[in-house]
Amino acid sequence: MTVASNIADYWLTDAEAVTVTYTNLAGTGTTATAKAKRSELGYREMQMGGSVGIEPTDAVWIVGSATIGALTFERGGTITYGGVVWTILNFRALLVQGTVTAYRAICRERAT
Repeated sequence: MTVASNIADYWLTDAEAVTVTYTNLAGTGTTATAKAKRSELGYREMQMGGSVGIEPTDAVWIVGSATIGALTFERGGTITYGGVVWTILNFRALLVQGTVTAYRAICRERAT
């Protein structure tokens, strides 16, 4: 096993990660049960805030790539946790040795 595959597999067993539903926009909006952690916006994101459309109530979700199966992670997709739906505004792939191990997504809670 490589370091990258160990980190990718870590998401499958991490006790702190919560189970969420990820829905992408491709095709019919396929869903997957995924593992993720919620975090706060970083300092730079808060500083850039209004100039790039980030609001203080936005949150960061880090989703393990191994947990979304064959789905494509994309802007406009959603993460649902505890009945709350978060829309993915932007994301970046987190790489280890050239392998995507997780996605870090800036998300906005969808109004109910």
